[in-house]
Amino acid sequence: MTANHTTAKPPHASFAQLLLRTALKRTGSGYIHSAAAEPFAETAYAQELALKNQALSEFWQKHHLGGTPQEIIASPMPRHYRATTKRRCLVRNGKVSFEFAVPGHGGCGGVAVSSLEPQAHAGVYRFLHAEISRPPFRALAEALNYIIIRNSLGRLCIIFNVERLSATIVRRLKAMAESLKHAPYPVASCFAMLGRSGSAYYLEPEQEGGGEPWLKKLFGPRGIGMEFEGKRLMYPPVVFSQVNESMVPVMVREVRALCSPRADHRLVDLYCGYGLFSHALAPAVGEIVGIDIDGRAVAAARDNAAHLGHGGKARFIAGTLSGELLQSRLPSPGRMPEIVILDPPRQGTGPDIIGPIAERGPARVVHICCGIDEIPRETGEWRRCGYQLSRAVPLDMFAGTANVEMLMLFIPSVRRHFAHD
Repeated sequence: MTANHTTAKPPHASFAQLLLRTALKRTGSGYIHSAAAEPFAETAYAQELALKNQALSEFWQKHHLGGTPQEIIASPMPRHYRATTKRRCLVRNGKVSFEFAVPGHGGCGGVAVSSLEPQAHAGVYRFLHAEISRPPFRALAEALNYIIIRNSLGRLCIIFNVERLSATIVRRLKAMAESLKHAPYPVASCFAMLGRSGSAYYLEPEQEGGGEPWLKKLFGPRGIGMEFEGKRLMYPPVVFSQVNESMVPVMVREVRALCSPRADHRLVDLYCGYGLFSHALAPAVGEIVGIDIDGRAVAAARDNAAHLGHGGKARFIAGTLSGELLQSRLPSPGRMPEIVILDPPRQGTGPDIIGPIAERGPARVVHICCGIDEIPRETGEWRRCGYQLSRAVPLDMFAGTANVEMLMLFIPSVRRHFAHD
């Protein structure tokens, strides 16, 4: 582990700690649940935004990040927005419960509910709970890790994550899939996946000997999808997608404005997934190169590009993002001016990513942070590599929780401009 990418605790309080401290000072403990994963779920949304803006300003000042972030852009759907939800299935004393998969938040009995989730999800969880609680499904209940519900073009996709398989469990999965065709809300598809590893990531299928993950379609189409700006994007049911789909058009609009794309630009889309930003900016740029570790997401990005009609100028690469991969797989940086979108997971970029990107001399970099506590480290690394933070645009992607998403625009510093003269 290098000094550039350490897991040591930050010298200051985390954003969540500052936010909860601010909330307790201003409102009293009756308005929030400070120990919960959704501390503001029952708070008036205007008040939640005010608290988050104050905490963000304090976070910015404590870490000496320079400038001032914009006001947080509100979520069009601050409640009932989660496009992907999950419940851990537990059997205790002969009774089945569907519980939140958060340490210290179990033991609800029955079905846990959240005001951040769609009512359709709650209805299907209740339906499944009644079915799985019946004696014929006891073996399936005891084998289940999670039940996952994902939105797909106005309908639902159900995924059963099981820790083991047997002939009995497979039969029960098929029977449960048949039952779902009579659920109170429209279910488009159903899948079973094997998750013996016990991973905390509930959409991580088991891989046998390095082969394809075990994921079996029980009924419905093989992919799920979302729409924005008149575009329909499809992707496999276990691939990451934004949890707040109401914010996707807002996010795309802001990223596009920060990138200022031109027809002579090459877009380098890192951690591209199924290509959300690539496909959004495709009409405005001359060339696209996307990279992601998930081969299934990359295959979906290629299919989406072909379907949308810009496959000829888009290339998507599957691989673990590293300085070596950037140097060996990206085209020469001198042929076209570049803009870069960097959308890493919550833990941020690795130790050898920002430097090689900066060496390519992109005109603009839009770095997206969904783990806000990584911002001081990431910003410092860009500064050391000759880039300065120009704008910071926070989005309330995770309304009801103690987190926000940040879009940061980095441009070459004056020193770097002089170096290129």
